[in-house]
Amino acid sequence: MKAFKFSVFVAAMSCVLTANAQPYQGDFLLNGGVNLYNTNNKKPFKNFGKSVGFGFDLNYFAADKFALSGGFEYFNSLSRSAAALGLRLYFSETFFLRSKGYYLVKAPLKGSSFDVSFGLGNDFMLNDHWAVEANADYYVLSNAFVFRLGMGVFFKKGN
Repeated sequence: MKAFKFSVFVAAMSCVLTANAQPYQGDFLLNGGVNLYNTNNKKPFKNFGKSVGFGFDLNYFAADKFALSGGFEYFNSLSRSAAALGLRLYFSETFFLRSKGYYLVKAPLKGSSFDVSFGLGNDFMLNDHWAVEANADYYVLSNAFVFRLGMGVFFKKGN
């Protein structure tokens, strides 16, 4: 099963493209997305419309290519919501590594009110401010792989 999750993770990230954007210190990114695939579901593709997960984040670029984030997540299949704090480290203009810590507001997971995720993502820039985001994350305590697609808007310093 771990090999399958890793294969899906690699396949999702292999479609990463490069675009024209550069996050600089002082910029903000407001983004939101919907989970398209979650291995925590017994039948993820069959339950596509019934199992919804989404989240919103506000990212502040504390340094060039490094952002701190705060946000909210909701997963109706697990009947839980979470407050999230995280970070992003951009390796190129659009490709990034992200990590988040979650405080689960409802339905503790395995006796814990916390979870952690690690993942990769890419901003497919539509123009200087708008981007389509693709993220692939692994949730450690949930033991779940999630692929998310969403939108982001960059608020550039001086614009």
